Amino acid sequence: GGEHLPWNFDNETADIYRSWVNLHYKLVPYLYSEGTKVAIGQNGTLMRPCDDIEALLSHSYFLGPNIYVVPVLQDPTPGQT
Repeated sequence: GGEHLPWNFDNETADIYRSWVNLHYKLVPYLYSEGTKVAIGQNGTLMRPCDDIEALLSHSYFLGPNIYVVPVLQDPTPGQT
């Protein structure tokens, strides 16, 4: 529920949203290209788990051959990068 109209958000939230939307639009050509390869059988899969078991357990994966996704699932420990 609730209202999700962009003009109802504060500036910080709007800036964060805008940065994610921009990233999304920058990824569209890559995702389209990789998805097309999968559809015509040129490439195995669009998403595949990492070979490293530790990385696999941490929910990371490759998105196509060039993007390695590592989700942040909890707040980092202070001083940790």
